Amino acid sequence: MRSARATLDEQIVSKWAIRRANHETYTLLAGAVIVILAVALVAAGASDKAIGAVILLGIVLNAVSNIALRCPNCSRIPGSVFWGVRSRGVDFCKHCHYWLVHPSDKDGPHMT
Repeated sequence: MRSARATLDEQIVSKWAIRRANHETYTLLAGAVIVILAVALVAAGASDKAIGAVILLGIVLNAVSNIALRCPNCSRIPGSVFWGVRSRGVDFCKHCHYWLVHPSDKDGPHMT
């Protein structure tokens, strides 16, 4: 769904693109570390509790990552608070109604 009342500010769009790129880099790096740590623990024959702790750490990092990406205009989570922000799934901030991606970007993300 696209918002007909959203405000377009090129600075907000560019700031969002930078934040989204940084967020995706962090998410990939954190995910890789968790997977490597889990595989190393399994290979070392670690206890189920240690492996479970690594999986729990991954879940917590994912939750923190989802709420860390904030709107450059109002500093609130642009999507749902419960689900966080999937950086490819948001066109505009539902709080301040600023476009986060350019509305003419036909191949870009779209809020559902």
